[in-house]
Amino acid sequence: MSVTIPNPIQVELIPHDPFWIDMAEDEAGQLKLALGEVARDIHHIGSTAIPTIIAKPIIDLLAVVRSFNELDTRRAHLEAVDYIWCGELGIKNRVYCYKNEPDTQKRLFQLHIFQQNDPKVEQHLAFKKRLLSDTNLAREYERLKQQCQLKHPNDSHAYSGCKDQWFSAIENNFAQAGQSF
Repeated sequence: MSVTIPNPIQVELIPHDPFWIDMAEDEAGQLKLALGEVARDIHHIGSTAIPTIIAKPIIDLLAVVRSFNELDTRRAHLEAVDYIWCGELGIKNRVYCYKNEPDTQKRLFQLHIFQQNDPKVEQHLAFKKRLLSDTNLAREYERLKQQCQLKHPNDSHAYSGCKDQWFSAIENNFAQAGQSF
């Protein structure tokens, strides 16, 4: 089966919208139906899950599945609810999918799928928890997002890459202190 590499999109950063939480919950319900018993958990992650910072108006969801072999059997079900399958897309042991609004093709959701027991799951959830509890870290992240958006206003791929070094540095700082995010 083929995979799609999404085109870069314009980077729009806006204040938190409380509706994002409802959108994430509703979409997680749709995904649970599409993935069936393969899905263990679905989490709202990313900046739209952090009420105190600006975000791109695109909901990031993290799905935990029993196995990628089982996930493959549900690919058609994901595509039936308008997800576009992109494969690993640069992150080993992850499947990335996205969903656009049908009429405008504006990106609505990004789905990051990992197998259960993958340490990246806990890493994503710990980072979200840390941003929710550490106002200074959340503000630092928000400033970084603004700087990267100014550098790459029309290239979401470059915008994401712009944040990578900061993520690595923060992760290393916490690891050296014997903490996770």
